[in-house]
Amino acid sequence: MGAPSLAALLRARRKDVIFEDLLEKAHGLGLRARGWDSKRIGRVLLEIEAQTVEAWEAARIAITRGGYLGDDESGPFGAWLDLVALGWFQELRREAIPTEGRMVLTEFADDSLHVIQPGELAAVFGPELADPLRYVNVDGGTLPKGGSLALTFRAEAPGARYNVPPSTISFLNTPLQGVRIANPADPATGTWITRAGADEESDPSLRAKCRDKWGSLGAGGNLAAVRYRIRKAAELFGLSVSRFRVRDDNPNGPGSVDVYLANPAGPASAAEVKAVRGYLAGLKAVGTGPLRCFAATLLEVPIVAGLRNPTNPHAVAEAIGRLVALQSDYPLGEALYRARLIEELVDVASGTVDVRLVSPARDVLPKATDAIVFVPQLILL
Repeated sequence: MGAPSLAALLRARRKDVIFEDLLEKAHGLGLRARGWDSKRIGRVLLEIEAQTVEAWEAARIAITRGGYLGDDESGPFGAWLDLVALGWFQELRREAIPTEGRMVLTEFADDSLHVIQPGELAAVFGPELADPLRYVNVDGGTLPKGGSLALTFRAEAPGARYNVPPSTISFLNTPLQGVRIANPADPATGTWITRAGADEESDPSLRAKCRDKWGSLGAGGNLAAVRYRIRKAAELFGLSVSRFRVRDDNPNGPGSVDVYLANPAGPASAAEVKAVRGYLAGLKAVGTGPLRCFAATLLEVPIVAGLRNPTNPHAVAEAIGRLVALQSDYPLGEALYRARLIEELVDVASGTVDVRLVSPARDVLPKATDAIVFVPQLILL
């Protein structure tokens, strides 16, 4: 028997196929295995063997693909891809980042002042959910009688799911008598978030970073090099930048490049733009055209909808969570179809069987540099 082909190494069988093959071989050796009762020791051993071989074959495929970048459909994935990225490209996956933002405490009872210590308060989004999102204050201050106090809160865990919309947090897990909390949008930025949370770098992004690294070996600022350096800056400086668009069609004269940046919560912050601009400028080849960095343009999309869910009173909070997940990695400038929104809002598993989508009334066609941010206004029908 010769060595197996690469195609054979990359092909795995299901347990039932393996079990049928074992029965066939047992029959060929004179055992009447097909007539065995399901509780007979011989049949049970063959079923255990089929399960074991199925796991082996899956591991064999992972090992075979583990030496190559592969693709987003066939892998490698997860830790296997981490090994390839580090071993062959000396690249690490960008770590997840916790959300930070400003929330406002208001003393409405005109009762007494409160001295707030760092770490004393826990604000919650979706307290009624099985897995509510908690945020803890990282600074402190004095809340006067009848007054208000803005504090910075940080999510208790990293991840883009904590980038909830403004005015959706109103519950204190550590209540204070006569005090309420809110997360209003800052008029200057349109959001309460000061540092967007981000999931750890996805497999497609890490794969692209490794491939684009080849472009950075050249002397010029080719498109692949710019893409690689944006992702590298996010990794090195702990930025939440996860989406971008690069214009290399000479937008500002011969040889010029414009870069538009966004994080999972929306357009990149001024600090993120500055960090990426500085990193790119330090690697820009002498004699090439101007390279400019901007925050993506903000495109707010109100999502006005009624959810038909007769069994789950928490459906609105769960739907907001799904919208946050969709927004987090939605490509800049990509059309947003009503059908996609309806698909996200309907969730039969949680009881939302239908949705009446009022806004947007038609498909949203953003500009190439737009970062879509959802403004949900959801009710139960």
